[in-house]
Amino acid sequence: MAPGTALPVTLPALRGLAEVLMPAGKAEAVHEGMRAARAGAPEVKGTYLSLTGVEPAWRGRGVGVRLLEPMLGPGAGVRWLESTNPRNVRFYERAGFRVVHQAPVGGSGVTMCRMVGEF
Repeated sequence: MAPGTALPVTLPALRGLAEVLMPAGKAEAVHEGMRAARAGAPEVKGTYLSLTGVEPAWRGRGVGVRLLEPMLGPGAGVRWLESTNPRNVRFYERAGFRVVHQAPVGGSGVTMCRMVGEF
């Protein structure tokens, strides 16, 4: 897939993605783990950034930064996201976001980080 190509995915379809990709019962455990990880996280008034990613072959070439630029320009306001990938957390910190909440996702060994940036 070429950089910048949008995937034809809708939010209702995303809710069922875990059920399609995971063994029976595992998806609900993941959803419950994320609900628990979000408990106590500060509410953020701003635009939620969702599903921005770069294929592995294109990583490290500035593609991710270029995807974010239109969303993070001066006067863009508050933007927030959640990530369970430590590499992504470092990337977003370099882009101007800060971690405002982190918590384990159930007993998975994964940590969910809520991040906020004001632009």
